[in-house]
Amino acid sequence: MHRLIFGSLLSLTLLITIPLAWVGCGSPTSTQNTSESTGNQGGETSTGASESITQEPNEEPTSALDASTGTEKEDSPEPSLGPEPSGPEAGGVERNPSEPPATPDRSVPEAPAPPETSGPEPKPSTPCQGLSAMKAGEQKWTLKHDGVTRRFNVDIPPQYDPTKPMPLVLNFHGLSSNAWQQKLLSKMTDLAKKEGFLVVYPEGRGVPQSWNAQKCCTPASSVLKSKDVDFVKKMLDDLESKLCIDKRRIFSTGMSNGAFMTYRLACELSDRIAAFAPVAGTLLTDPCKPKRPIPLMAFNGTSDTLVPYSGSKILGFPSAEDSMTFWAKHNGCDPKPGRTFDKDDTYCNTYNNCTNNVQLTLCTTKNGGHTWPGGFPIPIVLGKTTKAIIATDEMWKFFKKHPLP
Repeated sequence: MHRLIFGSLLSLTLLITIPLAWVGCGSPTSTQNTSESTGNQGGETSTGASESITQEPNEEPTSALDASTGTEKEDSPEPSLGPEPSGPEAGGVERNPSEPPATPDRSVPEAPAPPETSGPEPKPSTPCQGLSAMKAGEQKWTLKHDGVTRRFNVDIPPQYDPTKPMPLVLNFHGLSSNAWQQKLLSKMTDLAKKEGFLVVYPEGRGVPQSWNAQKCCTPASSVLKSKDVDFVKKMLDDLESKLCIDKRRIFSTGMSNGAFMTYRLACELSDRIAAFAPVAGTLLTDPCKPKRPIPLMAFNGTSDTLVPYSGSKILGFPSAEDSMTFWAKHNGCDPKPGRTFDKDDTYCNTYNNCTNNVQLTLCTTKNGGHTWPGGFPIPIVLGKTTKAIIATDEMWKFFKKHPLP
């Protein structure tokens, strides 16, 4: 009962605060990719191949929760929160080459380099064949799963080549949020255009939109009992059938409920997702039995009132540090981490000597709120957004070091 009450209060807080920041806008025109004929809107047909259509503002339906039955309606319209605003690009933190060599450069939270191993180098990804070219930019895709139409936005960078495998990052929104807000919040597409990787922003289920991360969040985890891990599997199958994806370099991140979902994927889908970077969340999946050691970089604020840094017995949330302790034991790391970053209000601790040289890092912002470090500053009621570290930049550096073995 306390989790349902918490979910309702959290939903109300976000529903009030987030739309206020972006009120008064219309919806953008976008490209939609329909994966199955049963998932098409307005009578379009499909043979199962990717098909693009032009979607006019406010025409795309979304799922809604039927108050009378507690089930999800497939095609109820979602109120538009407006187009994706254009925020400033997320800039990296530059090293100062003029610093004396004796002074340690702590401008980026790099974990200690893993020791050299004598094992064979990982095999390069196989080039793709028979795939069609894709226009750079945002596309809206759908597929049928568990009797409902699921939606996800795919951002394709200018460097995309249908013959060359490209890394992919799954980026999950928080409770009551959506794909374009997560894109705005994390500024990940800006970085993807520079670095050359695909970003997928999936949409959750229900009203408010949510993900089933076991203990949170309603309605996906309670009323709907949404099979979201299975949905991610099917979504990856669909993406890999149409895009040249480097299957060894698929990564996951997310905010809040999206962070809970990222933790769940680390527990249950580590055979397909290489590394993980949850933001403003903790490990709620129990039991958690990954198939291998897990590279993971987490970001939490000590003044987060929605996902408390020190945990909450009432809510059933472990602390950020307890979550790391679980992963350190699972990965066979040294029990005490070492400091690898310390700047202004933020520091990062990294566990060393983990099995298979995986890395495990927790970045903590003192007095940080329920926010994305270095990201778009969401309403002040959710707390401080630090500028000392840019989570999106640092997690991408981390991801690049940790492909699937």
